[in-house]
Amino acid sequence: MPHLVIEFTENVRLACSAEELLEQANATLLASGQFNEPDIKSRCIKLDIYRQGVEAVERAFVHARLSILDGRDLATRKALGEAVSEVLAEAVRPGGEGSQVQVTVEVLEMERATFAKKIVSR
Repeated sequence: MPHLVIEFTENVRLACSAEELLEQANATLLASGQFNEPDIKSRCIKLDIYRQGVEAVERAFVHARLSILDGRDLATRKALGEAVSEVLAEAVRPGGEGSQVQVTVEVLEMERATFAKKIVSR
């Protein structure tokens, strides 16, 4: 744990590759001191089909879901969300004149009592 899922619309311009973005996000989560290095799992999902609002204008967004085991206080969860949002905002480059990219992060708690994990060695 944690699981970080970053979704971004196909028109988002990144200042780095998606792989580099994941490396930066993982490093930020590790630096928080909340997680063990091998437990940090992340992925990027590019959205080819999406809709933002109702107006027929080009818009873009990045949304991340950070799922962590329950038990951390509100201040810690807020700090984790802010840290991830900083990484994402730094990586995003706006498009043309007046364009904006909405960057959002949601921190979700997974119930420790029902969470199952197995490590399979080969």
